[in-house]
Amino acid sequence: MSDRTYLFIGGCSRSGTSALARQLNWHPKIVCGEERYKGILRRTRFAEFTPSLFEEERFFDFRPDDTDHTPDKSQYSGLYRKAKLRFASAEVVGDKVPAYAYDIRELNRRFSDARFILIFRDVLGVANSYKRNWAGRDPRDAIMMWNRVLEATLLAMESVASNIFIVRYEALYSGSYDFTPMLAHLGLEDDPAFARGYAVTSEKSVEFAKRAPLLDAEEVRDITAAARYDLYDKVVKFAR
Repeated sequence: MSDRTYLFIGGCSRSGTSALARQLNWHPKIVCGEERYKGILRRTRFAEFTPSLFEEERFFDFRPDDTDHTPDKSQYSGLYRKAKLRFASAEVVGDKVPAYAYDIRELNRRFSDARFILIFRDVLGVANSYKRNWAGRDPRDAIMMWNRVLEATLLAMESVASNIFIVRYEALYSGSYDFTPMLAHLGLEDDPAFARGYAVTSEKSVEFAKRAPLLDAEEVRDITAAARYDLYDKVVKFAR
């Protein structure tokens, strides 16, 4: 299909980009990889990043250095098995890599019908997820990435705002999020399977939110002092 919409999901790492991609993959007209081409986003290979990557034959041709999120790993095997079954009829094809947020303007230039969905989470939630999931990394490292993604998003919105959809993590996984505007952004309508998928993913996210925070008082103080909440407020005012 030559009239497909290309979807790029991005945001700060540990902000729910993976969960959002899994949710969107419940829709029968969407095929979204999980970091399918993160290796090609490197500056030395970015010239290779063209619409041809999202043609069916190439999408399922997992080459060395494309990604380490491959279908031979159990957590991705089901994703790509289902994607292969419905790829031919998909109206939206894309990928999720947090770093897509840095390349919106160039991707918009290369892809004639690109749509971007960026998810944002409060910096303390991001930092807490860093500490829980990435042992050995200082949760303060979250600050620099969080600030940079906000800066990049505001810059991109100056020229391609109509192609960018902003969503807050906290709203998305409240258990009552209305996906109608997000799906309309992609040119799609709701679907019963999609609603069932949200019931599953939101229930898990609500349970995750109940876990005790791991940040200590010093970490909280340092993170909140350095976080650019002024930028965050400017971005999330566009959230839907």
